[in-house]
Amino acid sequence: MSPVWKSIQDRGISEAAAKFIMASWRDGTKKQYSTYITKWQKFCNQRQISHIQPSVVSVLDFLTLLYQQGLTYSAINTARSALSSYITLENGTFVGKHPLVSQLMKGIFQEKPPRPKYPEICDVSIVLSYLQSLSPVDKLSLK
Repeated sequence: MSPVWKSIQDRGISEAAAKFIMASWRDGTKKQYSTYITKWQKFCNQRQISHIQPSVVSVLDFLTLLYQQGLTYSAINTARSALSSYITLENGTFVGKHPLVSQLMKGIFQEKPPRPKYPEICDVSIVLSYLQSLSPVDKLSLK
């Protein structure tokens, strides 16, 4: 999370305030984001670009690369959130608010929509009909 810390300090935020900002992140969020922040840093180092104030084109290329590597929409969206939490683009907007990033994410969603958590669900009406046939209810045991 050191890139996030550096980004906060580079904005002129006091160390005391920065500590509170960093404390606002839950451990799970830090763990989830750190994977993509590390990948982002490697991506930027390979291309010799700033990882704190990149061009929107660099961000689009990074998210596209994640897609090409087979990551799901949900994972790419997490990467977008991670970058948006500390990166400011050249025009001062955050990654997640940039119109081109939004369009890219919509396109990825269309190409690779998230799958439901459960591939099959039961028809509740069948269960309710069965329960209705067990009347009178006051005569039924809990078993």
